[in-house]
Amino acid sequence: MKIYYENTLEDLVDCNVYTTENLSAFKMFNKIYNLVFLIIFAIIITLVYKIKGLLPTEILIIGIFLIGLLCFLTNPKMHKKRMRNHLIKYERNELNGFTTTEFTLTLNDEGVSRESRTTQHKVPWSSVENVKVIENYMCIYIRYLNRAGSFVVPLRTFNDPSEKDAFLQIFKHYKVDVINIKKK
Repeated sequence: MKIYYENTLEDLVDCNVYTTENLSAFKMFNKIYNLVFLIIFAIIITLVYKIKGLLPTEILIIGIFLIGLLCFLTNPKMHKKRMRNHLIKYERNELNGFTTTEFTLTLNDEGVSRESRTTQHKVPWSSVENVKVIENYMCIYIRYLNRAGSFVVPLRTFNDPSEKDAFLQIFKHYKVDVINIKKK
């Protein structure tokens, strides 16, 4: 099967943000970042109250810290949204100067082949890790020569859902996991 599509900046940003957000290292960094933010918040509040002489006891310090912790625990999405916005901004800066690129993606008995005017990549089926269908695009994750990568295919490429399903069925035929992700 052969399909023709083009990648826009938004396609690549969306895929890179999704991939990064789901790395275990990023999740750990996010937790550490939030904890450090909470500690700095508690220290600043404590210093302000100490300097102004408004803090009569150490119990109040603990109370303020617990209130900050409670605010953090009841609204973790606020911090996650901030991290996501930073990540989107970073990805856009990284891809600065990107121009829309037209690709031809071919699935055959040998594997997956992607061609553009300037590049050609051929990947055997054994190097295709999985396909993740995420909202408006699918990412075909590959590992080739000990390097990870992906081909981003926008779902607008397909004329109707049956065409997309036929495309994904080829991956299943070659024992490649197809994972449908629902964004939160």
